[in-house]
Amino acid sequence: MTDQSLHNKNELFGQLAQGDEQAFTQIFLHYNRRLYPFILKKIKSPELTEELVQEIFCKLWMHRE
Repeated sequence: MTDQSLHNKNELFGQLAQGDEQAFTQIFLHYNRRLYPFILKKIKSPELTEELVQEIFCKLWMHRE
């Protein structure tokens, strides 16, 4: 997935807010690649990084509206 695949982020996040699981998946795949290395660099624990990233996306889904 390239940056171009999220060329209309506002539309994608709007779809997410309406409960679109495919939009959520696209957002997850796009941002997970960026969040994981960023958080890992800060806390230096792969296990904790994975938990934090999962928590971030769970909260995003739960508070999508």
